[in-house]
Amino acid sequence: MGKRIADEYVGVWQRRGIRVGDSPAVENSCVLWLQSPSRYADIRVPAPGQSKGARQAFAGGLRWSDPTLTFLHDLDFTGNHPDDQGDLTWEGETLVETGSAEVRGKTVHYQEYWYRLSPINPDFETWEMREQDALVGIAMRVGSYAHIVGHAITQARAISQQDHFGAAHYMMQAGVWSQQALVGGATTNVFADALVVPWVLVESAARGC
Repeated sequence: MGKRIADEYVGVWQRRGIRVGDSPAVENSCVLWLQSPSRYADIRVPAPGQSKGARQAFAGGLRWSDPTLTFLHDLDFTGNHPDDQGDLTWEGETLVETGSAEVRGKTVHYQEYWYRLSPINPDFETWEMREQDALVGIAMRVGSYAHIVGHAITQARAISQQDHFGAAHYMMQAGVWSQQALVGGATTNVFADALVVPWVLVESAARGC
């Protein structure tokens, strides 16, 4: 089992529906998932006009054994979410994640349907912030500036206040970043300016047009 995922899954993904058990697929949340070769970041907020949608955010490393992807919840808004895993398959251009979860003592099976927002083989960069080897922040950008669109999610706990958590999703259009979603405390878009210490670059690729 490796710590890097296949290149075909690197990108920005938006969930278009989730099916639980035998129920039809529905979607009441805006869910964005950023995936680089060895890190991921996920943010979920209620969809416009929906009051029951999710408000969650988590990020971290991964384990990959085709077709099974395990998301490690190194950073998590709830603070108690276990690592989760799903099998990845394709239905045409839709990426389908199939897995199970424990809900009120029962095992529930689900399928999530993901649509790619970024180009195939996009530019990406992942930065981390650590304190005494403990991960306290992740900043990810996936997408090519050559296409005049980019996506970024930042997640962090305050270095001196471990119970504080902030996650935000930003999107760049026509060279301007704008915040699209926020979970927890306010965060700064570290991609609007050059990242500096204590942020450390852990992986990147500039693939061009």
